[in-house]
Amino acid sequence: MVGACCALAQDTIGVIDVYGNRTLSADAVRKASQLKEGFPVDRNTLSKATLINHMKAIPGVKGASIEIVCCDDKTGKTIAYVGIAESTDHLPVYRKDPDKQSKLPDEIVHNYQLYLGRMEEAVRQGKSQQDQVEGYALLQDSATRVQQLKFIDYARQQEGILREVIHYSGNAEHRAIATMIIAYGANKEKLVPELLYATQDSDETVRNNATRALWVLSDYLHEHPEIKTTIPAAPFIRMLNSLSWTDRNKGSLVLLSLTQQRDTALLTTLRKECLPALTEMARWHNQGHAFATYLILGRMAGLPDQEVFQAFSSENRHNYLQTILEKINQ
Repeated sequence: MVGACCALAQDTIGVIDVYGNRTLSADAVRKASQLKEGFPVDRNTLSKATLINHMKAIPGVKGASIEIVCCDDKTGKTIAYVGIAESTDHLPVYRKDPDKQSKLPDEIVHNYQLYLGRMEEAVRQGKSQQDQVEGYALLQDSATRVQQLKFIDYARQQEGILREVIHYSGNAEHRAIATMIIAYGANKEKLVPELLYATQDSDETVRNNATRALWVLSDYLHEHPEIKTTIPAAPFIRMLNSLSWTDRNKGSLVLLSLTQQRDTALLTTLRKECLPALTEMARWHNQGHAFATYLILGRMAGLPDQEVFQAFSSENRHNYLQTILEKINQ
């Protein structure tokens, strides 16, 4: 699957954001990607592999990634995220694919596919608001919610096969489906280890589903301290240096939740291991994608969340970011 939930098969590129470049200029990376703002992009024929090979041909580039994402919250146009690695030292390493034939029942796969279609339609219509109070996501859009409510039953009635597929299935699509559905289970203490296991999967859609679920669950656990389960930050710190845009995007959301208490050790580790990645992500054009890292940087600088949020929402967003970085580096 190319990109996130997409509105149309053919769209116009509104923004190209580059990440991971440390010595190469963003313009050089954009040129090598052969993507241009204002150009149409057909997701059905786009060869990401070909574009990635063009970028890997740049001297000094060890790895590359392109993600086509719908859609910019202001213009409605497509966003192209172009990532490179000039070194492999800090890239996360994921588990090898399992090789068993375990698969999900056809009913579960069918309803998951119905869910994807209805969710994409909801996003196109601006109905993507969701309720997370139970520790899992339920969209307010009624058609999508019907499918998600079925996930609750599957998570409780088919827990064994969901776990088996996550751990042993050689089918990445089925692992991704199982990972999303198991997150609707009732026992949060049992869920966390399963979802953490899935964050190390070789497939980025599996990781995306697991990390999104842990983001929602982390807020729930914060509100329910009687549940004696914690989510470690280390897997998501590694994700911030990933080539994968979905790793970075969803990993930053988990870290946004985990930094609410402003734990000094966690903020120090983030500064030491992820400051360049956090900074480039905070500069992304799309506010929805940049917000988590911008606020995390504000917390690293010791600034009140409300002050940082107000600056982020203003015309002074980029100037204030420089103020944040200066405070961090003092």
